[in-house]
Amino acid sequence: YQNIRIDGVSPEKGEIEITNDFLFTNLRDYNLHWQLISENKVLSSGDLSVDIAPHETKRISLNIANVPETECYLNVMFELKNATLWAKAGHNVAKAQFVINEHILKKSNIEGAPIEIIKNYGAITVKAGELEVGFSRRSHKLYSIKKNGKELLADEVQLNFWRALTDNDRGNKQEVRCGTWRKAGILANTEIGEVKNLGTKATVQLKFSTATAPMSRGEIIFTIGSKGIHVDYTFTPDEELPEIPEISVVFPFKSDYERLEYLGRGPMENYIDRNTGADLGLYKTAVDDLFVPYQKPQEYGNRTGVRYAVLAGYPDKIRFEADTEMEFNVCRNTVYELEDALHIHELPQSDKLYARAILKQMGVGGYDSWGSHTLDEYKNFSGKEYKFGFSIIV
Repeated sequence: YQNIRIDGVSPEKGEIEITNDFLFTNLRDYNLHWQLISENKVLSSGDLSVDIAPHETKRISLNIANVPETECYLNVMFELKNATLWAKAGHNVAKAQFVINEHILKKSNIEGAPIEIIKNYGAITVKAGELEVGFSRRSHKLYSIKKNGKELLADEVQLNFWRALTDNDRGNKQEVRCGTWRKAGILANTEIGEVKNLGTKATVQLKFSTATAPMSRGEIIFTIGSKGIHVDYTFTPDEELPEIPEISVVFPFKSDYERLEYLGRGPMENYIDRNTGADLGLYKTAVDDLFVPYQKPQEYGNRTGVRYAVLAGYPDKIRFEADTEMEFNVCRNTVYELEDALHIHELPQSDKLYARAILKQMGVGGYDSWGSHTLDEYKNFSGKEYKFGFSIIV
């Protein structure tokens, strides 16, 4: 909640509309500060004093410059001019962010060296330059990603439709209502379909059907080049099934990766119904600092609006790059380990790092914590198609 409303008229031109919802305070008591930023670079900025009486609305024009053709962000904020009894000068009392040229970002090219496909009794292996990607012909899952002979995965890549129950989830009995999704991913039936060599890239089709009643079907198309893997995910849950807590793909990496850099909403954890205060920007953090010590271990550390995320550990980096945007979560425990522990000290030590590329996780809040559901607009209802795409650059 804030007493100053900031609406975009033509943000790309610096034109905004400001409404003063204070009862007695003129906005000339505050400093209007604005920045035009692109990832981590400030392109232009400025300060204004605006004379807007209580309950008055005015349009103003900011003198923005150097607007790029790619995605950038106009941040507008009102700050205290002078120190008060309750805050220092410069304290932020209201803010807004406007996205310009949304989703127009430079994309990585995964193609390069010629492709070689090797098929044997146990696996299908795609080789391209320094990259080698393996699919098991027994489990029909992606089980290996090697760069220069070094294995990056610690286990098979898994489908996921669950999140560790939150306090609110337990309060509204989500584990009963949506329990069919709890292990629908790890128990899903998977089947390798068409495998094609397209010269400088290969495609591997993975069909899946969920362990639910009734069953639901989907597919993933892995496109593999010498610089990385592109994932196209499609899933249509049967309309008779309940809402889905999360739709994601889980990559279990070795625990070597200690740093995370991402372009998305932050810096704190955020969810689709709890992210208006989390601005888009480039954030850097230690993986272990993502942990939130809730009294009862539960879902934590999610990030929404993620354009890309880079996991770094000497000397390797893994970059997840969304086609448009996605949600992203990195955790040292599985959702089931989080859910089964009653206290933080009961969480098992892990030699793995679980990166979840998330199409959409449902919201976390209701009107109360003892029965109310997440609002409908923040649920993942069944009976419709879900699609997203992302690349993994290694």
